[in-house]
Amino acid sequence: MADLNITQVDGILLDLGLSSFQLDDAQRGFGFRAEGPLDMRMNQESPLTAFDLVNSLSQKEISSILKNFGQERWHQRIARNIVAQRSEKLIETTTELCNVVLRAIPRRSKKEKIHPATRT
Repeated sequence: MADLNITQVDGILLDLGLSSFQLDDAQRGFGFRAEGPLDMRMNQESPLTAFDLVNSLSQKEISSILKNFGQERWHQRIARNIVAQRSEKLIETTTELCNVVLRAIPRRSKKEKIHPATRT
């Protein structure tokens, strides 16, 4: 600020990123280590949840989201499994979704450093 000859400010705004408290709270639905509702909303005021997307989007739309936002190699297989599972029973929790993802991924790919459901 000295280089810009700014000697006084009224306030400073910092973007500190995500809070681990948000991600670790099972009720927020971001993780799969503890069972929670399939929510995943950063803004709890938003009406659209992950439950809504997982249980209503087409296979093609789910595949596209997983590919483009998660860089998920197995996006088509996972999307196909999600659609097949929800035709029997809606996917309601993070652990249910995690299990659907695990069933879609080939055994040889489950040896990666990160959990196979992380990108989804």
